[in-house]
Amino acid sequence: MNEIKVENIKVGGAFSEDAYIFNNMIFMPKKTHVKDFYINALKEWKIESVFCDGVFISSDKNTASDETETVAETEKPAANVQNEKQQTPPAANSTTIDTKNNELKAVYSDWVKKVMLLSESIIQTKNLDKTTLNNMINEMENVVWKKSDAIQLIMGSNIPTISRIFRQSVDCALYALMMARRMNMDVLMKNNVVSGALFHDIGMLKVPSEILRKEQPLTDEDRKRIKVHTVLGFTFLKDAKFTPITASAALQHHERIDGSGYPYGQKADKITNTGKLISILDTYSASISAKKIGNQIHAKEAVNYLLQLSGTAFDSQMVKEFVKTISFYPLGCIVILSDGTMAKVIGNSGIAMRPIVQATINGEEKQINLCEHSDLYIKATYVPDTSK
Repeated sequence: MNEIKVENIKVGGAFSEDAYIFNNMIFMPKKTHVKDFYINALKEWKIESVFCDGVFISSDKNTASDETETVAETEKPAANVQNEKQQTPPAANSTTIDTKNNELKAVYSDWVKKVMLLSESIIQTKNLDKTTLNNMINEMENVVWKKSDAIQLIMGSNIPTISRIFRQSVDCALYALMMARRMNMDVLMKNNVVSGALFHDIGMLKVPSEILRKEQPLTDEDRKRIKVHTVLGFTFLKDAKFTPITASAALQHHERIDGSGYPYGQKADKITNTGKLISILDTYSASISAKKIGNQIHAKEAVNYLLQLSGTAFDSQMVKEFVKTISFYPLGCIVILSDGTMAKVIGNSGIAMRPIVQATINGEEKQINLCEHSDLYIKATYVPDTSK
């Protein structure tokens, strides 16, 4: 493939063949004219090059046969865009879901409750119900294979009376299963990673509840007590006869490959691959999760954060594989289309800039595959104003 520097990509031009990022993730289909938003997105994601079997053709060299597409991709009348602030954005994690998804949400809730019971048993008895764990992992894997988009829209759902810790642990495990599939992990590696994801935060159960529920900013002493959860978690898993690799997920999920993490400030060569991967999954799921500790951020911002720290705090290859898995526009996030319509991302089309979205048009909910609509594209992501 030919490498095309982002600095050489200009508004109005087009690629003669499909363009890729990370070598094998489609960025833009061939002969699709480049908008300024696309270039800004590449720069925001810290991507320096795009790959293509063909070439990039600047706007002054495009043939007349492409002019129709240029017209088709122009924005709708300004009146539609001006109305975007008056729209009510779709809920990113709506609690009102159809009957089919309601059944899946019940399964998801059951997983969360099982992780809670298994965690309590590990701490109190130092024993693990392996049958329950293995059956649950098999069930989760089956859902990931068959209903990946649907489960991602449910992940993060608040479950009354159940701690966020367990919900986030299940989310990490589901992401781990998706990564295991993408990275072609063998059975042993997959089981280590998924088990580590399910119990990586088990040490948090020994952090005083008043700290976890605290509304005010955490003190230095609070943060010290929270950081101990990594060592406690490692001890709990080791005592329950988990493999050292699985236990490393608890110990190392806050370590960073540049040595800036905790508890021991270890660098890349001292961190297991399981620890490196769980650090990425934990950071992403924690960032977008509603919680008392820290601030919830938009899924798109969480992706940007991982990309910006790729190669410094996080393993760059693992970050790339994770972003390919969840897309640059994660399922459930809210975007603004080129005609000013707000929409929710509900599926991956296989092309980074053109996911499948759901929007309310003339009072009717419609699913739109942006790959099939050259007249529509994402021009921005919607981030709620949380300052009010």
